[in-house]
Amino acid sequence: MYSDERHQKDNPAEGEARQGRQKRKHHNNDKQRISRLDLIQYNEQILFVAKKAEKLTTALYMITDFLNYKEPFKWGIREKAVHFLSLITLFSSASSATKKEHIIIDILPILSETMSLLRLGLSIRLISHMNYSILQSEYSTLYDILHAQLSTQSIVDNFSLSKDLFEVSSALDKGQNKRHYN
Repeated sequence: MYSDERHQKDNPAEGEARQGRQKRKHHNNDKQRISRLDLIQYNEQILFVAKKAEKLTTALYMITDFLNYKEPFKWGIREKAVHFLSLITLFSSASSATKKEHIIIDILPILSETMSLLRLGLSIRLISHMNYSILQSEYSTLYDILHAQLSTQSIVDNFSLSKDLFEVSSALDKGQNKRHYN
């Protein structure tokens, strides 16, 4: 019989109070915890966004490569694409959710401007309707993903390891179950 069990039998009210405190403690910790699966999915989403940004920037360069060297549209949309790509790289490597949130806040207007430039390119016939549709759809998808990240950043930023993770049974602490290795 463990000492806690003996104590609960001696003083049942105190034992019940302790159990209540432990349940509340675990309940509060569950609110702050996110699962390993959540972190994996979050990291996969960041990787997806980074790869998608690289492909979109490449596609924009390929499409605008056919435009005249002196065409301002060519350089304006390329500048936005490269700026977007550099911010996505910062986003991918940012260490805290707060930094990621600030980067997303910087990215969203650039994506809006890029989509606006794409509409302009379509309307003045510098971009084909097919290329516009593909790029607009892909940029919109990234915009939606990044916008949704703003609401989940605080969850990831508040992630903390559970103290339970580092607990070792008392039998091991006392050396009762030690194994001897040669």
